[in-house]
Amino acid sequence: RPPRSTLFPYTTLFRSAPMQVRGLAGEVEITLDNEGPGVHELVVLEQGVRISARAEFDESTSLGKIPLLAPGASASEVFELDPGEYQIVCLIPGHLEAGMTADLTVE
Repeated sequence: RPPRSTLFPYTTLFRSAPMQVRGLAGEVEITLDNEGPGVHELVVLEQGVRISARAEFDESTSLGKIPLLAPGASASEVFELDPGEYQIVCLIPGHLEAGMTADLTVE
């Protein structure tokens, strides 16, 4: 069966402010379109976990990820998400610190 909600929240251009996106609880498909010049990834963190630097990341708080993508590539992953607030980050060194993060609200 298809996911209940499909999001395209995360194009990989650096932003001056975190991106905010919304989705419906259940199977949520997230697509990463790498529009940047370098490699990127996408990691969804557990509810309530917030980080602002790669050094703060703990693998046990990851709900899953879209692994490294080359420039111009796109990939999707389905996550089983309950209602709540989630942080999505790029953990390539320096990227999170430069603002590559999104706040995901699941209803």
